[in-house]
Amino acid sequence: MFKIVHTSEMGKTWVAQERILNGTLIYRLENCIPRTQPDFRTVQNGPDSHFFESTLMYLNHSCDPNAFLAGC
Repeated sequence: MFKIVHTSEMGKTWVAQERILNGTLIYRLENCIPRTQPDFRTVQNGPDSHFFESTLMYLNHSCDPNAFLAGC
């Protein structure tokens, strides 16, 4: 469903290899490691809470997202 590619603009990033229908589960978060301090590899999931999950290092931020995270 996805591949990780290297781009000159964003570095490594996830790219869909096929059309994904609305509501489709595209990735199940597993092995989430809680972190007390944010860094470039963590995802914020609460006012003072962050977590690290290795695959998400390649997920880029969007101000107009077409997917969302659930879990962890």
